[in-house]
Amino acid sequence: MAILAPQNPIMEGVWAKARQGQKRIVLPETDDVRTLIAAEMIDKANLGKVILLGDKDKLNQKAKEAGANIDNLPIIDPLKADKLDEYAEKLVEIRKGKVASTDDAKKILEDYLYFGAMM
Repeated sequence: MAILAPQNPIMEGVWAKARQGQKRIVLPETDDVRTLIAAEMIDKANLGKVILLGDKDKLNQKAKEAGANIDNLPIIDPLKADKLDEYAEKLVEIRKGKVASTDDAKKILEDYLYFGAMM
């Protein structure tokens, strides 16, 4: 996959800032092949530190089928994550009155979007 480069001066500045900042980019919508392709592009262009959410075996298979190389990107499975309990407790604290228990919070965190937001 070719590395894309910005074609106008404004985007060149945005990319330069992204390269300097090296922010963490969590991509939870890994069911879409376009996300895996974008993750590879971001990594190759060195725009930030990409983290994918999902089942590692499924994502690697899907990326292989799409021709995307995500081998060097970290993949976190929210259902098996080390920080699941920590995130669940924090979610209960943040959403007092709306999330009754850590078990309820863990069910919510099964949604990759919520898990990614808690990261």
